[in-house]
Amino acid sequence: MGMRIVYNPYTTLLQGIEQDRLALNTAMSQVSSGQKFVTIGADPQAVAGVIENNFEAANVDQFTQSVASLQAQFQTAGTALDSVTQALTTTIGLGIQGANGTLNQNQLDALATQVTQIEQQVLGYANTRYQGTYLFAGTAATTPPYVENSATSSGIQYVGNNEINSVEIGDTQSVQQNLPGSTIFNASGADVFQGFHDLIAALQNADTTGIANATSELQAAFASVGLQRTYYSSAEQNLNAASYTLTQETTNLTAQQDNLLQVDEATAITNMSQAQVTLDAALAAAGKVDQNSLIDYLK
Repeated sequence: MGMRIVYNPYTTLLQGIEQDRLALNTAMSQVSSGQKFVTIGADPQAVAGVIENNFEAANVDQFTQSVASLQAQFQTAGTALDSVTQALTTTIGLGIQGANGTLNQNQLDALATQVTQIEQQVLGYANTRYQGTYLFAGTAATTPPYVENSATSSGIQYVGNNEINSVEIGDTQSVQQNLPGSTIFNASGADVFQGFHDLIAALQNADTTGIANATSELQAAFASVGLQRTYYSSAEQNLNAASYTLTQETTNLTAQQDNLLQVDEATAITNMSQAQVTLDAALAAAGKVDQNSLIDYLK
């Protein structure tokens, strides 16, 4: 004789009530929290999307911080180089004045003193720091790149290196972080500090030809520094564009996150009301069922 399978509608009803209760609890949680789910198990696929979104948002945030830091760094470097070009403009004017052959030695010595003072200012600009980092030292950015050294021809020596750093500002985008000081201040035939040294010496010796030659050196240095300054201007424009793109990505990711997490309030309230009605109906039906009578009927 085969085994008789007894179907118990009361058990099925209880299971339905439990499901209705879970649906109501979920809807109530959504209404109270404004979130689509409160546990990982509630919607694994949505949770995976949230995790991926958070990962992307963290990357974008890191890139945004890098861009902001570079913008401030490049602005500091650009301002320093603007000051250098202004100093060179003033010094070239002094050189032209000293080369006209009408000044006496005391006047030439006074000009030499002014040039010496300006040279010290430019030395300070060459050793510009941003948040403790020397901007024109190559990658040897923890120590001043320019030091006074009477054993060198210009009296000022570059002790940084010629290396560069790159910083990632996107998944496939990076930017050169620095220009070595040797590129800016010590270009061949346009050495800033050699020009200062030569002009000071020529003024002190009343060497009109030497003054004119040193002034020409400084004019070449002015052009060279100005050319290198354009790197920072161009880099700042690129960073501004990158910053805009990152801002848009942040906005998009935030919208995606909201779509993944936030529940539509009207829909959640409707679902909660429907779940309550369904549960109430199931409970009412359960109250009318006598389990023993059902079992007797099924025997």
